[in-house]
Amino acid sequence: MAATTALVVFFSSLSGFLTYWGGMGALDWKLLGVVSISAIAGGWLGTHLMHFKMSSEQVKKVIGVILYLIALKMVLKVL
Repeated sequence: MAATTALVVFFSSLSGFLTYWGGMGALDWKLLGVVSISAIAGGWLGTHLMHFKMSSEQVKKVIGVILYLIALKMVLKVL
């Protein structure tokens, strides 16, 4: 199931990227490189932590805390 989801996300992201590139005509290659490297590092780190260091319950808690922090930042920005 996770592999299927990853494949769908990849092609969905790729089609969005190509559409953006075609519509805008130019890309910031430096930003693309930084974001690509960050995404690869985050994927590797997440996989490593999930399989070797944390239980699924701990992962859920960490993601929950991160989402709450993002929500708090958004609320503070509006105020």
